[in-house]
Amino acid sequence: MKIKFLVLSIAVAVAPVLAHGSVWGDGSQDTVRVVELVPGGIVESTVRSGDRGSESYLEGEQVWVGLLCSFGSEIPQDASYFESMYHRPATGLASYWSEVSGGRVSLSESFVVDWLPLPGQYEDYVPVPGNTCSAGGATVDLGSLFDDCTAAADGLVDFSTVAGIQIFLSQPLDGCAWGGHRYATLDATTKNWPVTWMGPQHFVQGMVAHEMGHAMGLGHSNNSDGDGTTYDSPWDVMSSATGGGHFEPPYGRLPVHLSGDQKGRLGWMARQIEMDESGEVRLEHVAGDGSDDPLVLKVPLDHGGRYLTAEVRGGNASLFESELPGVSPVVILHQVDASRVQPAWVIDGDTPPATYSGTEGVMWRPGEVFETSEDGRDQHRIRLTIHAPDGDGMLLSLQITQDLCAGGDDSLDQDGDLVPDYCDLCPGSDDGLDTDGDGIPDGCDACRGDNGSGDVDGDEVCSNLDCNDGDPGVAVVDACGVCGGDNGGCSGIFSHSFETGWSGWSRTP
Repeated sequence: MKIKFLVLSIAVAVAPVLAHGSVWGDGSQDTVRVVELVPGGIVESTVRSGDRGSESYLEGEQVWVGLLCSFGSEIPQDASYFESMYHRPATGLASYWSEVSGGRVSLSESFVVDWLPLPGQYEDYVPVPGNTCSAGGATVDLGSLFDDCTAAADGLVDFSTVAGIQIFLSQPLDGCAWGGHRYATLDATTKNWPVTWMGPQHFVQGMVAHEMGHAMGLGHSNNSDGDGTTYDSPWDVMSSATGGGHFEPPYGRLPVHLSGDQKGRLGWMARQIEMDESGEVRLEHVAGDGSDDPLVLKVPLDHGGRYLTAEVRGGNASLFESELPGVSPVVILHQVDASRVQPAWVIDGDTPPATYSGTEGVMWRPGEVFETSEDGRDQHRIRLTIHAPDGDGMLLSLQITQDLCAGGDDSLDQDGDLVPDYCDLCPGSDDGLDTDGDGIPDGCDACRGDNGSGDVDGDEVCSNLDCNDGDPGVAVVDACGVCGGDNGGCSGIFSHSFETGWSGWSRTP
């Protein structure tokens, strides 16, 4: 049996790629986020983000309108191409979002508006053509494109019935496709409109779905190689938009599913089981048609909100998933940390992790075991065993133990103080004995009784015994009670309390 040991928190920190800034001023709702697709990858930058409305936005009928807006007479695709992208049976975008949401949303009423001329010239909107976009922002006037394209369609579309807007343009933009929000008033409806902007090179269904995900409020997912590129996991359409999708001409690569964590962010994970103790579970394939068993397993890694997810992916249960790496369904694991810009990272059992996660290291097969090692952060030790397939699903068994000392062997305790040696503050003595409560066990406390103040002036006299701990030349009280005195011919004993400071005089005959 192959066992892959994982240290879950050693990934290199990656600089945030979500940029924020003011693009269109409407006061308090001026935050911006945009995503760009470039040849060979995707780079994220800036477009409108903010309140996307109530959670009901992601339930029920969601009408998206595809606005085809041209800079001139050149038309790269006719309207039927986009209608078919939405509505062709089994593999259109309507079928995709229905499957991914578990039937919670429908795009069946979505429609396309045939090509409309824009009032400006190409150069008015795209002053710097070519691959000129960057993580710093767009070099195309997205605001004017939105305003002019929606204005051109105003007599044809009742925008008050529309959930999202896709702007398909007749010529390339700045080398990127964009997705996010635009704050505007259309047909007496004022809100942050989910919107995408795409040129002809991005009329690929997987890319369209990726941008729709951003417009719905989703960020990116990632793999675990720590290289700063977020578009290198084929197991989530919000990472590699077209990396693992079924190829279907003329629409290119179809989108794969969202990861379980991303579905949860949209309220689509009712069939999720969270386990914080040992047990067994059967996971159904993410396509979810085989049974009512859960689709995602969620396991807390610590008390700070980090967790592990497991889901069954690939195989033939879903046409969208049918060309993912691997022949049969496999278990895919993600580590989720909300403090990261891309919270969900696919877990790779290989060292070092692959730069593109289409390798065996990320595919957990029957007979394999995932086990966390001590990494100084995980408070729960997890051992997850992948058992035999069961239909399109998979049987898993989970063993969870509390990790007393992350980073060391809990069984080694030479001084018997119930603190494992690796985490022992004071080897050879009882860490639980701390008379002065300074956090230093008595056995290693050179200034026991000082409440942690130690030797402030460096004269090697502990603060609790030093009558002037700000003067290294004055430390001792003489018999007359004088700090640094010479007894002055008086007899007597000065009494000092470690806890309360000066406590008074007492005399002896």
